[in-house]
Amino acid sequence: MFEKRSDIIRFLAVADLGGVGLAADRLGMTQPGLTRVIGRLEREFDGRLFERLPKGVRLTSLGITAAEVGRRVLTEIEAAEERLDATHSGRTGVIRMTAGPVWGSAVLPEVIARFHESFPRIGLDVRTASRAEGLRRLVRGDSDLHCGGIDDGERLPDYLRRDHSVEMTACIVAHRDHPLLSRSITFDDLARWPWIDFDAPVMSPLDPVACSLASVFEQLHERTGGRVRARPIQKSRSGWFR
Repeated sequence: MFEKRSDIIRFLAVADLGGVGLAADRLGMTQPGLTRVIGRLEREFDGRLFERLPKGVRLTSLGITAAEVGRRVLTEIEAAEERLDATHSGRTGVIRMTAGPVWGSAVLPEVIARFHESFPRIGLDVRTASRAEGLRRLVRGDSDLHCGGIDDGERLPDYLRRDHSVEMTACIVAHRDHPLLSRSITFDDLARWPWIDFDAPVMSPLDPVACSLASVFEQLHERTGGRVRARPIQKSRSGWFR
């Protein structure tokens, strides 16, 4: 069984990223050190938590159960810490929310300042997350609100509600010397040039919540017959990584 929070975080990093090397980079530790942690956990659980693949790892049936337990334990620890912190500081509650990078940097600072003026005894736990990750946290009950992302109209669980706060117009921004600006842009042009996907999935590849650009890529494929090359860019605690 997990004895330390750090063990849970490290185990889940390997599970979510599908590789010890990727997880070690994200956690800021050495790969051999993380391998030793996983080995110790497998001895404590008396079984293999990961199946070694030619490229990366994947959870065994025991590992899947351990991941579910680990996530619940982390959620309970965070909830307990929030309650204790709220009691200590005299606040009456905490709202947990996630927001996309644009919202977090351009929209929320002023909103949060006004919120604290109106409700000084209510705390806000704000974390940066893509729309896909924000929805995952809502579905798991780890968050109360997500702001940002492209709404492609997919069906949400009945207990979630969506509100459109702003109207947005999509546009293409390029350097003045970029070849795309030399002529009228066609769908074929958009399909040929690589995309950077800031909303790429950060959890398991089997996660049911798809990234919001998926429908856009499918539309381009239907119009052009070609597949868009998407380069996923994800955010860690220390910054963006590919």
